[in-house]
Amino acid sequence: MIITKHALLRMQQRGIDENIVASAILNPDETSDSFGRRKLARKTIGGKTLEVVYKRKRIQ
Repeated sequence: MIITKHALLRMQQRGIDENIVASAILNPDETSDSFGRRKLARKTIGGKTLEVVYKRKRIQ
């Protein structure tokens, strides 16, 4: 998993670690299409909803 600098900054500001982000992507409560080829994963954790926009890269 590659996390952008912007995402890392936001995660630090909100006290969210990589394991929670990975959990939202791998086991979301809900997913939908986002812009471009990106996906939006939503997961409720501790009464709050985490939204993660991500893009899967194809392994060649």
